[in-house]
Amino acid sequence: MLTLRDPETPSRRLGPGTCTRTLASHRACVHERSREGQVLGTSMDVTERVEPEIQLGVRAHQQAAVARLGQRALEGADVGPLLEEAASLAAAALEVEYCEVLELLPDGKTLLLRAGVGWKPGLVGRATEGTERDSQAGYTLLADEPIVVEDLRTEQRFTGPPLLIDHRVVSGVSVIIRSTERPFGVLGAHTSTRRAFSREDVTFLESLAHLLATAIARRRAEQALATSEQRMSQVLRAAGAGAWEWNLATNEAVWSEENYRVLGLAPGSVRACHATWLERIHPEDRARAEACVHEAVAERKDLNIEFRVLWPDGTVHWVNDIGKMVCDPAGVPIGMYGIQIDITERKQAEQEIGRLNEELELRVAKRTEQLESANRELEAFTYSVSHDLRAPARHVAGYVDLVRRKCAQVLDETAGRYLEGIAGAARRMGQLIDALLAFSQIARVEVRHGRVDLGALVREVRAELGPETAGRSIEWEIGRLPVVSGDPTLLKVVITNLLSNALKFTRGRSPARIAVGSYRATGASPETVLFVRDNGAGFDMQYVHKLFGVFERLHSATDFEGTGIGLATCRRIISRHGGRMWAEGTVDGGATFYLSLPAGARSHATEERDEGRAGAGPAAARRPE
Repeated sequence: MLTLRDPETPSRRLGPGTCTRTLASHRACVHERSREGQVLGTSMDVTERVEPEIQLGVRAHQQAAVARLGQRALEGADVGPLLEEAASLAAAALEVEYCEVLELLPDGKTLLLRAGVGWKPGLVGRATEGTERDSQAGYTLLADEPIVVEDLRTEQRFTGPPLLIDHRVVSGVSVIIRSTERPFGVLGAHTSTRRAFSREDVTFLESLAHLLATAIARRRAEQALATSEQRMSQVLRAAGAGAWEWNLATNEAVWSEENYRVLGLAPGSVRACHATWLERIHPEDRARAEACVHEAVAERKDLNIEFRVLWPDGTVHWVNDIGKMVCDPAGVPIGMYGIQIDITERKQAEQEIGRLNEELELRVAKRTEQLESANRELEAFTYSVSHDLRAPARHVAGYVDLVRRKCAQVLDETAGRYLEGIAGAARRMGQLIDALLAFSQIARVEVRHGRVDLGALVREVRAELGPETAGRSIEWEIGRLPVVSGDPTLLKVVITNLLSNALKFTRGRSPARIAVGSYRATGASPETVLFVRDNGAGFDMQYVHKLFGVFERLHSATDFEGTGIGLATCRRIISRHGGRMWAEGTVDGGATFYLSLPAGARSHATEERDEGRAGAGPAAARRPE
């Protein structure tokens, strides 16, 4: 008898429910002489014995898939092919019909099928799913954890998306592909038969998702770095700047293409090193540049030097070299990096500006000398004319007086009026001549700076003007006035003119109100400002430019007497003190006159004025409204 036996053959069968069992079969063929052969066989359940071996094989397959995807990520594969390979590896290792990689679009409400296995043609790259509870993938993002579905038909947590329903998906698992700011998307695996995915299956899928997330983040970082480097290169090139690095240990350097161009060289035409850099520097600047570099290294400080370089075509260019020192943890310099900027145009502009400034200074000096000479001649002429006019004016007045005395009996009333007119004109001429002489003398008088108490000066002038205030109703408001540096005599002329004008132009007011105050004006050039305000006749602001002109008057001589030189004299005095004068006013609404003195000339001391305590209001400490 011949007996043949088959080896044990295991196979997997689906048991009740979703349980999978493993069966082992044995077969034997028996032949006895002339009788026909018979086959005998047995089957038994060997799940407990072989299942661990099967699971080990599955895990090994999954680990190999993870290793394969990791290798592809390390090789720098593009994101698109890497997503496709991840889907294929996941489908094969999990033995599923469908696998998907869904990308979360910028709107945050849509997931796009970027890669996948098993889907109908044309869906990859076009099909979409909703987020939140509109799909398994959306719910995965909402829950922020892996989601396992045993039967989509009875799922209550979310609605089945059309993509899964159309392909009759029953079971599945999905995990998040994370990123630094927000998730990249979801990786999912699905079957059309009911299946219970294990914790190990979920861990495998998470491993693939983690590798994808790392690869995507690195790729994005590389793209951002490349974009940044490209932009930086464009900026440096537009600025005529090149980047460099220098290794102090090897004396080797790395230059950008633009750095070669700054030195007049073709990119890569020579070896980048410190010696090559020195060779390009102009011989007259080389020693200084080398000394600056040695000083930076020795003192562990940054570098910032300007020097000339000689280009191969013989032209000279200016370069600004800016470097940052790099030290090891012990503080020892190990390298330097920085930029070189072509500043030739800037240097040429500076040289041109310097030349123009020198030329302008010469012109200004010459013009100033001409103006000073003309002013001296004009002042001498004015003084001479004024002085020479005094005698004829006195003669006219004297002869009028003689005619009156000698011919009084023969002169009728009309002749008397004529003589009075001549005498008045002569007196007026004398006043104008005296004022003009005083005005011309102001320019020649030396300004003798001293400590001037403006409060005391105002009190002194008020006392001298007492006769003009007799019988008048006047309300004075004198604020706290500072002590300044100036010529006491000249400043008294200014105060006298301003207070006299205030008294004159308030003659028709009862009561007349006159205020004197000061404030400190801040700004680029701090100033101490004194003001005199009245409620008199005022003036029209459209004629304010005439106020400080010689012989300029805004009111008729019959209404208000005067020579028209007082304010011009005031402005000249204040100008010689380094200050300025201006005025504000309205017709019949009063006027305010301001004078400023440099704040640097002001003493820190101020005094509480008696007038301030007795005045109608508090001391003025700011610009009057």
